[in-house]
Amino acid sequence: MQGRSVPFVDKKMTLWKYVRQKLSPILDLQQDSDFFVLLKYQFILHGVQLRTEWLWLRALFLLYQLLLPAQGIIWLWRTWAVAYIEHNTPLAVSLLCGQFTITSIVARYVLLLRSYAQLQPIKRHINEQRFMRGHPRAHALRQQAFRTNNVLILALMVYGVLNFVVYEASGLHWHEIFRMPDYLLATNRPLTWTLHLIMRPITFNGLGAFIATFVSIHTMLTVLHAELLLVEFAFVGLLERVERHVQATGAQVPHLLWQQFNRELGSCVREHSVVLKYVARVREVYRVHSLSITVQYYTALLSLAIDTFFISYYGLNFVSVCVSIFSVLLVFEWYYCCKLVEDLQATNKRIGWTLYNDKWSDWLQYGKEQPAALREFRTTLSIILLATQRSLSLRGSDIVEVSWQTFASMLKTSYSICVSCGYDSNFIAQDRTSVSLDMYSSVLSWYSQR
Repeated sequence: MQGRSVPFVDKKMTLWKYVRQKLSPILDLQQDSDFFVLLKYQFILHGVQLRTEWLWLRALFLLYQLLLPAQGIIWLWRTWAVAYIEHNTPLAVSLLCGQFTITSIVARYVLLLRSYAQLQPIKRHINEQRFMRGHPRAHALRQQAFRTNNVLILALMVYGVLNFVVYEASGLHWHEIFRMPDYLLATNRPLTWTLHLIMRPITFNGLGAFIATFVSIHTMLTVLHAELLLVEFAFVGLLERVERHVQATGAQVPHLLWQQFNRELGSCVREHSVVLKYVARVREVYRVHSLSITVQYYTALLSLAIDTFFISYYGLNFVSVCVSIFSVLLVFEWYYCCKLVEDLQATNKRIGWTLYNDKWSDWLQYGKEQPAALREFRTTLSIILLATQRSLSLRGSDIVEVSWQTFASMLKTSYSICVSCGYDSNFIAQDRTSVSLDMYSSVLSWYSQR
């Protein structure tokens, strides 16, 4: 038995080595690696950006970019037709909830197209890998950010393709949520089939646009956090190195040491200011996206609450699972964004605390013979401490701030919506048709009061 299992293990290891070798360009960082190579393919696949000199290909890509807004308009018309022509209120409310999600994704998609050029300087700076280039610690931090981004993008791309395959294989496009109204099929069959073909890839386009807007900013925040960690490492290493030298030489500290110290400290401050400048630029882009981010926050909140309630009410089925996975993705986006912002803020504040709590004040007495160098050091230190006290928080608007507190509030509010809908067994035992309508109306009324 053992002899037979060895070839299988060898084949398995050989297959893993082959796959690992093929994935090496997106998992192993090199000096000339592009941090955003997968993001470029993501942008092409989902209609964000295509660089080509062929005019006919540009024209086709422009039509592809217009597909998602056209699908949003068709979905809005379907909601109106189901509500006012077919008088199917439960389906109309379901389509209205879907319209809320689609509109927010279209808004994010349009704003991403507008702000695409603003993010290019950040990408160029990240790809240059200038600060502490060649240092093992710098390579390790950038390697971790490089691999994290590419694994996340690859996983989301695979999920999007699998989602569309399942959508097509299971025939979900014929579900009442996605198909054209019955009255249109009876009155105008060619128009029905035309609109159906346009709407058929809506899950691929909608989910793809959502993923593209999700990873476009978050990948940069991940790498900027790695650069900020590298700045922290440089500050700590510089202070420790100077302290060891001062303790070893005592009062005989050479003048060149202070000059070199201020020069290296200035290099750290320069990189720190550059990272903070690009974080501020990302914040500006977020400010442009404020409306769509606010809408997306409440979309995630309502989707999580409504999906949880209706799964508990109608039971778990294939359609509800597919819809709930998207709600989980909305929640994951907020979790990941809050994590990145909190990590950025914690690292920036930790730089200030490191300098504030260090023992540099004990060995400044050895530099009294170089007052100019000491004055320059104190000025630089004051600038660093002021910079680390700045808030790096991102805001979707004056209402929504990206933070752990906001994420916890979203989960608590979603749970409150479920409870306010009558999430108990005695209430669910009533007539299902009347209860479903009452549930939807209570959700909408409660949300408007909030």
